[in-house]
Amino acid sequence: MSDTDDDLSIRDCVAGYAQTYDSRDHEGLRGVLSEGCRVTMHGGRFDGNSYEGRPAVLDWLEGTWPETPPCLHFTGNFRARTDGSGGAGSTDYILVGRRPDGTIQLSGAGRYEDRFSREGDRWVIAERTVGLLGSPEQ
Repeated sequence: MSDTDDDLSIRDCVAGYAQTYDSRDHEGLRGVLSEGCRVTMHGGRFDGNSYEGRPAVLDWLEGTWPETPPCLHFTGNFRARTDGSGGAGSTDYILVGRRPDGTIQLSGAGRYEDRFSREGDRWVIAERTVGLLGSPEQ
């Protein structure tokens, strides 16, 4: 796989995470996480929590769906690098949600700091640190 192919695969993984979470797509979300992935939260209501292993991460993420209104992640300012040991990257995000009255509100913003690993011909999230800049709960 070329550097360009690696970059595109990692970008697809980052976008895949956002879109499958927002769509409440279990299989799609499962497909962008490594078996041993870990997610650590900094800020917001989950500050300091860490979830280890794909089943635990999926349980936590899917457990937030009932209390999370319909939402969209917008990701940008993406930077990634790969080497012999894997990949790493950072992505800024904005999360918008729909209020009960149908209006749109900014729900959060921050940065994902990721480590990626290769599974076959694609990259998946091996470790994600979510830095949250703000949240309506704060």
